[in-house]
Amino acid sequence: MGRNQEHIILLQMEQYKIMQNLMANTQRYSKNLPQAEALNNPKAAAKAELDRYLRADILALDQDPLLWWHKEKNNYPKLYDLVQKRFCIAATAVPCDRMYTKAGRLYREKRSKLGVKNVHEILFIQQNYDNAKLEDL
Repeated sequence: MGRNQEHIILLQMEQYKIMQNLMANTQRYSKNLPQAEALNNPKAAAKAELDRYLRADILALDQDPLLWWHKEKNNYPKLYDLVQKRFCIAATAVPCDRMYTKAGRLYREKRSKLGVKNVHEILFIQQNYDNAKLEDL
């Protein structure tokens, strides 16, 4: 397995952890969300959708998650859009190489006191900022 493939796998694992944390935090806050409120408030509707998703049965290991999302896209439209944007697999290693380059620029001898966590957070913010600029075009 090449360096780029390993990096892609690590990025996917990081995305999975972020989604797990998001789901856990949202579940705590949306346990008793009234359905009537969800109809009038987009934020409440999103929380209700996530709550329904969290209460759904977990897929078996032999089931295809892509097929499941395709079948359930009408039941979870906001989550489906998020999954399509955030959990896609890059068809090229170029984005990974860009991240390595950005990380290398951030974490040099002069800045070695930043720490791994801070470097990850800076890269995360920068990547999301770049994505937001592209979406605005």
